[in-house]
Amino acid sequence: VYSARSKHQEADAAFRAAIDGLELALGGDHGVRLSTMNNYALLKSSAGEYAAGTQLLAEIVEIGERVYGPNHPEVGSFLQNYGAGLVRLGRFDEATLALERAAQIYRETVEENNFVRALPLLTLSEIYLTQRQSEAAEGASGEAIRLLEQSLPADHVVTAIARCRLGRALVQQGRMDDAEPHFARSLPSLLESAEYPDYRQSCLTAASQFYGARGDRDRVARIETALESLDADAPLTPAVQTD
Repeated sequence: VYSARSKHQEADAAFRAAIDGLELALGGDHGVRLSTMNNYALLKSSAGEYAAGTQLLAEIVEIGERVYGPNHPEVGSFLQNYGAGLVRLGRFDEATLALERAAQIYRETVEENNFVRALPLLTLSEIYLTQRQSEAAEGASGEAIRLLEQSLPADHVVTAIARCRLGRALVQQGRMDDAEPHFARSLPSLLESAEYPDYRQSCLTAASQFYGARGDRDRVARIETALESLDADAPLTPAVQTD
């Protein structure tokens, strides 16, 4: 409730009070305080305060390494969130390093059927697409799909987003026929879900352009109707909240 947009100021004050209180009660490096700081940083980012949120996430990564050690899954989640924040700021090289490290930590510490293993790969795929590294984007999104298919329902919107990313990577390579089944399979979930509006907006925009180039007016009309109703004021990537 506190994290609703209309309650942002109250939520901000509540988080700061909780963080200060936890420091007094448990110490600055306690895991509970660190988790609260992480969720506060996500609140800042979701409110558009990307620089402040990302700066706090950098501090959280540093503290997390002291609390948990450098190769703990909690540190992986902090790095995922930090990398996503850096992407928002256009700091792609730093983001790539953070996300590659998160992916490595997850590979070493998290079971393959846990969807969080796919999250750094999804964020990396967007960086690669932005930088027009289409083969790297194809590899990252393809691996994300493989992991997500083991851990989420087949029609889950996050898997659809990964399929869209793969389609975009193939389009960048001029492989339009190869891209089509990935766009087609992703479209129902992208049209029906209410989650991740910014992800869905970028994917639906890419799908509209793809089907427009192929002269599929019916699909373009459906996609454009969905785009008109989207509120894309949301975090760029799925964030990892901690308890």
